[in-house]
Amino acid sequence: MKMISVTTHEEKPPPPEGKKSPSAFQYRGVAIQVVLRSRLNALRTYLKGIEELPFLVAVDHLQVERIGDGTSFLRVTMGLSVFVVL
Repeated sequence: MKMISVTTHEEKPPPPEGKKSPSAFQYRGVAIQVVLRSRLNALRTYLKGIEELPFLVAVDHLQVERIGDGTSFLRVTMGLSVFVVL
């Protein structure tokens, strides 16, 4: 597996809905865009590892394309959201 690019940006928390006091549960979200080159088995292991992380990660989108003819490599583009409790 080869990482081609990883980009991140912090997501703005939603504004409070008419509450005067802040919520006891506050979090920040970080959006991550990952592009990698991988074989199917390595991608499966990578996704399983994301699923087993000890914090919340949502896979927002996943695009998988075969690279060329006669090769077992895939180009994978993933959008992830990571949520961190403050």
